[in-house]
Amino acid sequence: MERRRQHVPGAVYQDKQLVIVRVPKPSGLRFVGAIDATNVGPLAEVLAQALDGRSEAGVHLDLSRLDFIDASGIRTLVSAAEKADGTHRLILHGLQPLMRKVMELVGWVDLPTLYFADTGFPDDHDISQLDQSIIDKGGRSHHFSHEASTATSTDGNRTDGPAPADAPLPPPPRQRYVLPLTIHRLHAMRAVVAAEAAKAGLAKERASNLVIAANEVATNSLRQGRDTAVLRIWKEDEALVCEVSDRGQLASPLADRQKPAPDLGAGRGLWLANHLCDLMQLRSEPDGTTVRLRMWLKQPVRN
Repeated sequence: MERRRQHVPGAVYQDKQLVIVRVPKPSGLRFVGAIDATNVGPLAEVLAQALDGRSEAGVHLDLSRLDFIDASGIRTLVSAAEKADGTHRLILHGLQPLMRKVMELVGWVDLPTLYFADTGFPDDHDISQLDQSIIDKGGRSHHFSHEASTATSTDGNRTDGPAPADAPLPPPPRQRYVLPLTIHRLHAMRAVVAAEAAKAGLAKERASNLVIAANEVATNSLRQGRDTAVLRIWKEDEALVCEVSDRGQLASPLADRQKPAPDLGAGRGLWLANHLCDLMQLRSEPDGTTVRLRMWLKQPVRN
């Protein structure tokens, strides 16, 4: 019989993987656990309520115990900041360096209602009553949580010049891992990519980049309503390759090359993936789309 999860005192939201607790001083919210596309809806509601009608200058968010499984949680934070008026702001404490890197790539760090605190968040709230399985999620369940102490750009390693867009990609090898994708299998997909990256010997930060990139491409496919998306992953002599394919066609064949405007519009996932990987190859035809991500096993030396 599954143990009934106890309600956490002061929690304004909780589910199996995330608890959000209201903190009086500084006035704000503390997040414990993990967030992904399945629970960003409640997060948006909590942030909107915290910002609504406040007399204080801002809402402090303790993110030091929060594991961003994908970029959807960051998008939700940015969306809340965009909707805030000029007298309110979100002040982020303890944001993971990798997530800060994603925000810098996209241009979200320049929002006037979004601040990054240099100091830690006062640890004045008792989390002893939180379910240990939720507390342990931060930094253990997902390969890329807090393992990278610094975030460095992969631009020096990335191959900007793609193969000719009209040249078909060579078929995947017979020895490959195949996983049909649904929104409920994204967690399994991330675990597979992380495991294969570790097995291939990728450095932790580069493995993290690949996990996020693959998740962004897969999420982009699933958001388009394509239920035919499939992940394939294999190791070559010089690279680890992740491929996401489906039967849809992209409206813009240059979606991965054109930097999107600093809002939450479509196309950002492919653009991010292109900047997180060493090489991204995209082919989109009437009969389907294939996105192939490569990370070199030996990190190229920056000139």
